[in-house]
Amino acid sequence: MPVAAVVTIAQALLPLIPQLIAEVETLGNKGEIPVEVQASLKASYDALKAAVEKGAFTGPEWQIDP
Repeated sequence: MPVAAVVTIAQALLPLIPQLIAEVETLGNKGEIPVEVQASLKASYDALKAAVEKGAFTGPEWQIDP
């Protein structure tokens, strides 16, 4: 995939994630999302979090000098 496409897609999707998490939480609390689906969403979230914490954005290329 071209670099410009990756960056554009990431910039478009990343700001939506907090909104989606809040909406999933609201719907889950109302009982509108089945427990199995909640578990699947949580597993996907945990996998994404682990990938980021593993170092996806931690190399020297991500260091911003003041």
